[in-house]
Amino acid sequence: ILALASSPSYDAADVEALIKQAAEQGSGGSDASQLYNRATQALYPPGSTFKMVTLTTALEDGVAEEGTSFDSPGSMDIGNAEVSNFGEYAYGNISLARATELSSNTVYGQLGVLMGANRLVAGAEKFGFNKQIPFDLPLAMSLMPDPDEMTEWETAWAAAGEPVGEHPSPAGPQATVLEMALVGSALGNSGTMMQPYLVDSVHNAAGERSYQASPSSYTQVCSAGIANRVLEVLKGVVESGTGTAAQISGVQVAGKTGTAEHKGQPDDKWFVGIAPADDAKVVVALALE
Repeated sequence: ILALASSPSYDAADVEALIKQAAEQGSGGSDASQLYNRATQALYPPGSTFKMVTLTTALEDGVAEEGTSFDSPGSMDIGNAEVSNFGEYAYGNISLARATELSSNTVYGQLGVLMGANRLVAGAEKFGFNKQIPFDLPLAMSLMPDPDEMTEWETAWAAAGEPVGEHPSPAGPQATVLEMALVGSALGNSGTMMQPYLVDSVHNAAGERSYQASPSSYTQVCSAGIANRVLEVLKGVVESGTGTAAQISGVQVAGKTGTAEHKGQPDDKWFVGIAPADDAKVVVALALE
């Protein structure tokens, strides 16, 4: 992990006083909120950034291809309830690749139903959902529902990255920011998700190295061929889709935007970026509450 940030933050010199105030006020207090690491401990609906997981799973399982055509109305009933695009924009008949670039929920809802709940949840679990990923800091487990409890409507929305539904298992997907960084890094690393760690090396006062981290793989989420195909689609998101603001002169960026909607409240905004797209060195995952 090259950098990790959470806001609101605090002055480390004041940490003892903040811990005392947090204990007095309870977890709902503003000071307790300052001590809460939103990058690793908070669970958010990942919105359309989760479409990276859905697309990977669909291609890996042969459910659809980048060129598979879908109708993309602004709104449609799936499972006897509404699934809608952001702003209810209609895009006509488009390929799955273009639906990813435009972030069409109605296309991904249809794709989710084609895949089925079992495939969708299994694909997410390959990326680390429903698993306790070891890490040097407290890391919340990113969540998916029990597929046996998911309705067709819930499966459609889950494929688009929005957790809906009520049952004993949690609604999903719900993800930490670090989890979505791991999703992006796995795609940029030929389908291999690496074990995240913080300390690269330790040196003493004389400059002698006493510890050097050895990177290790955590799991293989998909084949290298599938990862590269997904990256090609994600390049289009930044070149001519919802992520054009992430373009960098001289560097090709692949990425996925996301918007998690909350009724009566402002949306959460997401972006996961991978660069350089053909030889990934850096992945950035960002969630703005």
